[in-house]
Amino acid sequence: MKQSSKPEDEARERVLKFIDSKLSEQTALIQQLVRIPSISNTVHEGDVQKIVQQELEKIPRLRIDRWEPETAELSKYPLHPIRTGSWNYNGRPNLVGILQGTGGGGRSLILNGHVDVVSPEPVREWNFDPWGGEIKDGRLYGRGSMDMKAGLTSMIYAARAVAESGAKLKGDVILQSVVEEEYGGGGTVAAVVRDYRADAGIICEATGANSIGIASGGSRFFRIKIYGKPEWPHLAHYGVNAIGLASKVYDALLDLDADRANRLRGRHPLLETLRAGGMKGPGRPTNMTIGIMRAGDWPATVAGWAEIEGRVGFPSSESGDDVQKEIERAVKIVAIADPWMKDHPPLVEWWGARREAYEVSPSTPIVETLKKNVDSLVGNCEMYGNSSASDAAYLAPKIGKYGGIPTVSYGPGGARAHTIDEYVNLDEVHHVTRVLAATIIDWCS
Repeated sequence: MKQSSKPEDEARERVLKFIDSKLSEQTALIQQLVRIPSISNTVHEGDVQKIVQQELEKIPRLRIDRWEPETAELSKYPLHPIRTGSWNYNGRPNLVGILQGTGGGGRSLILNGHVDVVSPEPVREWNFDPWGGEIKDGRLYGRGSMDMKAGLTSMIYAARAVAESGAKLKGDVILQSVVEEEYGGGGTVAAVVRDYRADAGIICEATGANSIGIASGGSRFFRIKIYGKPEWPHLAHYGVNAIGLASKVYDALLDLDADRANRLRGRHPLLETLRAGGMKGPGRPTNMTIGIMRAGDWPATVAGWAEIEGRVGFPSSESGDDVQKEIERAVKIVAIADPWMKDHPPLVEWWGARREAYEVSPSTPIVETLKKNVDSLVGNCEMYGNSSASDAAYLAPKIGKYGGIPTVSYGPGGARAHTIDEYVNLDEVHHVTRVLAATIIDWCS
């Protein structure tokens, strides 16, 4: 005698069929979003949010909260992004959609994605229009395709499929479409201080359809100001060129980076898995990048100043405060060894995002639930970590009264995020959307 299927199994089938039927529609939405140049800290973030709101409004019974964050609100978070100039979120709203459950002990879930992207420069090196959303051989190309407009559409379509299927959820589903992840994480910080909490969180960053990110590095951004002695051309030999001084500081930072990598090696296996895809581990538990170096303001004047800007990533065994002190100490040592810098010490400033590292146990319930669905709907699931940071750093680590939410990363993969010819694999978009929908049903019901 054939047994009748459970209501949740029937709901799951309806959900998966809905997603299968909407694949071309979802692909068109990714293209629409990619074609908007929503570089972080520009009003084009708001242009994307207008489209996202239209999509959220298609989800039955979804309540939408739309607001423009206030910098004063962000300062409530102990590690809020440090702003070095005027700042506002005019025209760049956050969107949160709440699909309310029936209660009765159901578990709630946050799904989070960001709308901003980094610059596509140098555009001349691209083989595809970075704002074109072109499709070739199953890949959708464009800045932000992988990081992370595809993940954003996956979470929206997953929630829509669940809502339209009539699945009965006890717990709430909270969809967060946030601004400014790339430039500091202010959008997610704003949602955190607005008291959006849940029993678990999934950041829909590009992990790959068969991979779950369960560990992430912390990060700090620094600016080092170096002071020389300017002179005009015929007295140049009396000047002190800040470019040469900056090179000494630069070399000291490289030495520190190598020392940190050696010292921390072997202590964080999740962060040391060799790179096998866009967001997989880099083989090192820590990395320092020197991204900007500038000096002087006139070719016929000895450079009287120089600046170095960079970022340091670190694992969960370190705190951001300790890492900052280590860099400041390294700069001080090289300065003391130089006759000029000893009396004219460089100034180290900290700015931008301040994220702490975290690791989530593979036995955490949200990891087990998500892994089960990856295994059954995609194939053998792997778990990894990397030393880059994401907005999960504002949900997972306990910072003051905020955070402490078991949070993982899971989203469609591709390649070349933050570089030339970024793309997302469309088959992974389909797989991830199915997995997210099944996980919503399992977790929230």
